[in-house]
Order: sequence, then structure tokens, then C-alpha cells
Amino acid sequence: MASIPYQEIVSSDSFKFLVGSEKKPYFLHSALVADQSRALNALVNSGMRESKERCAVWEHIDEQTFLRFSQFAYTGDYTGAAPSEDKVERRNLSSARILPIPDPKVYGNVRTSSIWTNFVLLFPDTGLHLRRNGATDDYSEVFLSHARMYFFAEYYAIAKLQSLALQKLHRALVLFTPYRERIGDILKLIRYCYEDRALRESESHIDVKFIVSMYTAVRIEDLWQSEEFQSIVETIGDYSKGLVHAMLMRLAPV
Repeated sequence: MASIPYQEIVSSDSFKFLVGSEKKPYFLHSALVADQSRALNALVNSGMRESKERCAVWEHIDEQTFLRFSQFAYTGDYTGAAPSEDKVERRNLSSARILPIPDPKVYGNVRTSSIWTNFVLLFPDTGLHLRRNGATDDYSEVFLSHARMYFFAEYYAIAKLQSLALQKLHRALVLFTPYRERIGDILKLIRYCYEDRALRESESHIDVKFIVSMYTAVRIEDLWQSEEFQSIVETIGDYSKGLVHAMLMRLAPV
């Protein structure tokens, strides 16, 4: 939500963004863009070429992420992606029994239960309502939409949006039923967050990598059945380090 008067927003000129590989044009009120962060204020008002031309080329930003940023700029909130149906998995499960990964809360392990409780309580309930997923519900884009929003906000130093995206990702993971058939959804999130990404040092010890590491530490017994997950642990050192740190929390005295 903007911190400047509404009249100032609607009376400001338009700033053009050419978004994605196709450079699709979008227009936002310049005062609203500038109000989001110092970085975007510089984009709009610095007097450099983009500022003078009132146009920025954002080929590195996908269209849906930009639209969510726009929604946040005007309303203070954004809508993440919805789950899709995994039709291939549905065919595979037509005669198969669906076996959900056991919930840590009833896992019979006090330490596992404790770290899950700690994970759930990292953030207050945001009021994000998602229906309970089935084994054929693909949640890859649900998770990735929030992760992309987080990294977008991190890049442009939009603190409120970064915090919101982190809370939405956290809540989506809390509500997610991790069926064995849906382990791949989690693996896509891990790869996106860790591969070829060097985050700036966060002022908070709770960032997107911490969230992903802590969540997967709870699910480690089941994730380890996946050869792809084992490959991730072997090849992505930054993730492995975070995972070990999170797993040590399970070994701490309760």
C-alpha cells in the first residue's frame, strides 16, 4: 500500500515498463513506483536515461511477477499462482493407492514435532486460504510465484513486499500436504532458490533459504527417497549447508 496521498499518485505521469522476453508494455503511475523503494525512486527520478524517457526495459522479469508487483503497489497485497492438475500423475494414480508423507505432528518423534511447531510459528497466520491439495495437484507454481516475488523484492529492495512474499511462501508450505507424488514440487522450489543465486546478506536471520532449509529438514526422511533430492544435496553446497544447520535443530535438547 502506498504511503503517499492518493491524489499525488493519480496525478502523476505514467511510467512505461517493457516486461519479459517479448517486452510487453505496461504502464504504472510514476509516483507509485517511486514510492516502493529507493532503488525504484532512483529509476523514476534520477535523471538518467530511463528516468528521462519514462521507460524501463525489464526483460529479466516475467510477466506474472510484474503483474503481482503491480497489484502489490496499488493494493498492498498480491495473489499468488493457483495449483494446477498434474494430468500425467492422475493417470498414474488411476489404480494406485495415494500414500501421503506422514505429518511430523504425528510422526512419533518429539524432535521432529518440535521443529515442525517452530516452523509453523515462524510467522502468524496471514489468512491465506488454500484448499487442501491432493496427490495430483501440482503446487510448483504456487511455491515459485512467491519465491519469484521474494527475489524480485530483494533485488529492488522493496522490504514490505519481500516480507509479504516470504510469509505467503511459508504459509503455503505449512498448508501443503506433501504426498510422495508431489516431492518434485518441493525440489523445484529448492533448485530455484539455490541454483545460481547469490543473495545479499539479510538483516533478518529468517530469509527464503532459511524457510526452505527448515521445511526440508522436517521432511528429510521422505525427501531422501528421491534420487533427485540426493543429487541436489550432493551438488548444491549452499543448500546442503543450510539443510545441515536446520537438521541440527532437530538434535537440540527438547
